[in-house]
Amino acid sequence: MTSYSPAGSPATAAPAEPTAAKRRGRGIGSFVANFGVRTRILAAVGLLAAVAVVATAVASVNLSKSGEDILGLALAQEAVVGPMGKIHQNELKAREQMAKLAIAGTVVQQDAIMDVIIENDQDIADDIARVDAGLVGMEAQFWDDFKQTWEAFTTTRDELLIPAAKAGDIYSYQKAFDNQMAPVISDLADAMDAADQAGIDYFNENAAASADSNARANLIVWIVLGIGLLLALGVAVLVAQGIRRPLEKVREALFAMADKDFTVRADVTSKDEIGQMAHAAETLRGNMHAVIGAVRDSAHAVAASAEELSASTVQISAAAEETSAQAGVVSHASDEVSRNVGTVAAGSEQMDASIREIAQNAAEAARVASTAVSAAQSTTSTVSQLGISSQEI
Repeated sequence: MTSYSPAGSPATAAPAEPTAAKRRGRGIGSFVANFGVRTRILAAVGLLAAVAVVATAVASVNLSKSGEDILGLALAQEAVVGPMGKIHQNELKAREQMAKLAIAGTVVQQDAIMDVIIENDQDIADDIARVDAGLVGMEAQFWDDFKQTWEAFTTTRDELLIPAAKAGDIYSYQKAFDNQMAPVISDLADAMDAADQAGIDYFNENAAASADSNARANLIVWIVLGIGLLLALGVAVLVAQGIRRPLEKVREALFAMADKDFTVRADVTSKDEIGQMAHAAETLRGNMHAVIGAVRDSAHAVAASAEELSASTVQISAAAEETSAQAGVVSHASDEVSRNVGTVAAGSEQMDASIREIAQNAAEAARVASTAVSAAQSTTSTVSQLGISSQEI
């Protein structure tokens, strides 16, 4: 049943005072709730889109970094590894041409071999310059060792082996080769092996660094996605609660009113569509309170009037009994009046005859009075004539 306070409003218990933490939470919730439902949903969707954009941006940066690493390796291949491979081939060719020069039988053959040696040396010099340009800013001890060994090779060849080969002095050539050139060639081979290994190590290190960078970038992408999704989930939950809780309050208030219970309030303070609906529900509840209060007051007034009507009915009943007794008296008096009316009627006839006689006597008196008036007028005229005559005398 519906309960009411003495003033006519529903009797409700005073709400408990919220704690500070709840007030802070409600403050944030109230701020969010002041936005429209459509705005909050679009904000949640926008946050998800922002998370996707950030994750895509991080992935794009990662792909760009991977592309830069691949491009760096390609440039290193073009600027360092390729020329070093050519240097290695031309270094072997230089040793081969030196052996051919030792066994050349004619001067023409020796000149042709010398032309090849000179051209090969120029190719190696050009490739060394390209490698130097590619290694600018890098500490490459293996490369310095190779250039020093190559310089020792060309010096030993040009000063000892070529003169002995051109002179046909095989003994001096072999002696110089065994004593001076062989250790240089061994060092040169070691330098080239070190250069080749340095190139392999460079690629392996860069590949490993690129893989580590990709792994870190992937981890960052997953972290960004995780944090973004958690944040988006939190916002979505906040938006959902901001919509669901006020709707539940409005639903409970409407169900209560449908069940004729007007004590449940739709306590929603937001200014969005739900808050407007709750305000309308509260207005309806207030109007119903007013109507029910007016009906209750009318019922009280009707009850009071019913009591007064009951008392009046008792009085009317008593008056009716008294009227019935008086009616008997009036009936007896009516009979007496009827008899008196007969007597009055007889007297009226006698009075009518007397009145006719009096009328006749009055007519006669009027006639006598008229005669007397005429005589008086004649007398008055005579007296007036006498008066005039007296004046003339």
